[in-house]
Amino acid sequence: MSFRKKSAADAPTPAAESPSGKVGGKGRPTPKRREQEAKRLHPLVPPDREAARKTARAAQRQARDEAFRRQQEALRTGDERYLPARDKGPARRFARDWIDARFCIGQFTLPLMLLMMVATFVLASFLPRLAVWSLVAIYALFILAFADSLLAARKVGQALEAKFAAEQIPRFTRFYAFSRSFMPRRLRAPRPQVGRGQFPS
Repeated sequence: MSFRKKSAADAPTPAAESPSGKVGGKGRPTPKRREQEAKRLHPLVPPDREAARKTARAAQRQARDEAFRRQQEALRTGDERYLPARDKGPARRFARDWIDARFCIGQFTLPLMLLMMVATFVLASFLPRLAVWSLVAIYALFILAFADSLLAARKVGQALEAKFAAEQIPRFTRFYAFSRSFMPRRLRAPRPQVGRGQFPS
């Protein structure tokens, strides 16, 4: 029995080698998971750090300016939302309104004392005895205003205790009222929201 060689045409054709990597449905290699994750990641540090710092500082400055503007407006209008922490709360507002409704000697003390001190220095050269009496009057005015403010702070404390629970009254509210009674009415902050004699109920 004779055997003959198979011709080259009869030999099976080898399968074409597939390119490295799988080919996606759109005719391009499927990206690896590592490459996809790398694309999704954003750099934590911006490319221009100096520009980023300037932008952040500008934003912070703008926020501070806006907060300051709102606070100054609240000091004029009494808006509780933007008042400083020391002025917030119904008890503090009650104390302010009570002092603003009362006639306080202390509100005239500072300007009067300043005028009397100037007069004392002027009179010291010409009328020394009158200058001495002027100095005595300054001390008497201060003592009188101090006693009046103490009385006002005591009355404010009693009114607060009658209206609010103890835990609703911030510490040093009496001193808050005492110090406000010494300020001239036009210089008080927050500005008075009630007229003379309009005591809070």
